Amino acid sequence: MNWSLLLIGLAVFGAVSVAASYAIQVATADRTAMRTRLTPAGKLTPVGRPLLRSTGRSRFPLADILPISREARGRLQVELERAGQPLRVGEFLALRLGFAVVFALGAGMGMASAGDPPRWLVVASPLVGMLVGWAIPGSYLGWRQKSRQRKIEGQLAGALTSIVKSLRAGSGLLQALAYAGDQTPDPLGGELRSALRSLQLGAEAEQVFSDLGRRIGSRDMDIAITAILIQRSVGGNLSEILSNVVNTIRERNELAGEIRVLTSRQRLTSWMVAALPVIVAALFILLNPDIGTLLFSSTAGVITLIIAGGFEVLGIWIIRRLSVIEV
Repeated sequence: MNWSLLLIGLAVFGAVSVAASYAIQVATADRTAMRTRLTPAGKLTPVGRPLLRSTGRSRFPLADILPISREARGRLQVELERAGQPLRVGEFLALRLGFAVVFALGAGMGMASAGDPPRWLVVASPLVGMLVGWAIPGSYLGWRQKSRQRKIEGQLAGALTSIVKSLRAGSGLLQALAYAGDQTPDPLGGELRSALRSLQLGAEAEQVFSDLGRRIGSRDMDIAITAILIQRSVGGNLSEILSNVVNTIRERNELAGEIRVLTSRQRLTSWMVAALPVIVAALFILLNPDIGTLLFSSTAGVITLIIAGGFEVLGIWIIRRLSVIEV
């Protein structure tokens, strides 16, 4: 039996089945949404959630049937908001499924065209490709989240300074937020303008600022929001409080910059140590191709290569974790 052709056939069958199910659910999505909206609130709508507001479902209804808890969907939605992605949970899950299927098919077709590889490799390669395809969107989401958070933390001191200046000029909190939102570029400026619109529409200030902190996910922003909420509860000079918060944030940023400079040598050393085995292996293959190609042509060589790659990734992760210093 040709196992590669069997796996490719199963993968194609699964892809066609997924596409057909998705097409059916998209075709009936409007009718399903209308029926959900017309359903009495006591039957389907959770307590405290508006009936006409959809927070979890998306234009890709197929992804909504995945066995994921409500808490996991909520955490994923927070991660999407912190990354600044306009996708909903279902859309992101559909994207991950698509990547997993494409990479699994690519790995299976690659094994089919590789001649006569070991049977275990034919079986394992689509699974590995599926895992890699599933992990790529998640890794990109994490990178976008960290990048956006760094930008916001770099803009936060200037935005709070704008709020302090506006408050000292006699403006209220809404006018100060409007001024800071206009003076601050995205992404923080957009978040401030969104919070301002919610306040102008009558939302509770505590809920608006809590949602702002949840979307941003920055400890510096949490400090500023906590100061604002405490001032609204017990009173005090908000401009003076925020001025002290700005000084604290700037001192923390200076300390973090000094730490990055002091640990730059260790980070460079970690990358050099991680690249050294790869460079040595490449030179060995170039100098002695007959022996070097055994890593790719023999079962023992492939197993050795996989184990070496796993330890390489583990070593990089350990070194990077050890070089992280919380401020």
